[in-house]
Amino acid sequence: MKAGHTLIELLVYIAIVSLILSFVFPIFNTMTERTLLYEDVKTMKSMIRYARIVSYFKNCRVDVFLATKLVRVMLGKRTLKAYKLNVDVRGDTHFAFSNGVPYISGETKFSIEGSLPVILTVTPVIGKVNVRKLEW
Repeated sequence: MKAGHTLIELLVYIAIVSLILSFVFPIFNTMTERTLLYEDVKTMKSMIRYARIVSYFKNCRVDVFLATKLVRVMLGKRTLKAYKLNVDVRGDTHFAFSNGVPYISGETKFSIEGSLPVILTVTPVIGKVNVRKLEW
């Protein structure tokens, strides 16, 4: 007698594997989106803090521009740092620091397609950067 698998057994194996994969792929996509969002949140916070420190030590005004898929730190017309984002920033947002103090502050919302927005806030007087997540 020959040892091996029949066609029916192979079809059952394929059906079981595809059923398991149909549950795994959406979870994997959600985890990937959250990781990209977390990375961009950390990058935006660090760029804003960097702008604040530069404005303090250079004793001048430094601007941070958050646009769709891009964040830039500008000293006058010169770009100090730029970073391409994975998230969509809603509208063009502008923060500025003069001598380490927020000159233009406020909040902005951003998200990845299909996820709830995250709100980034720069407080007016002290320049603290806060991130508030809405419920997933």
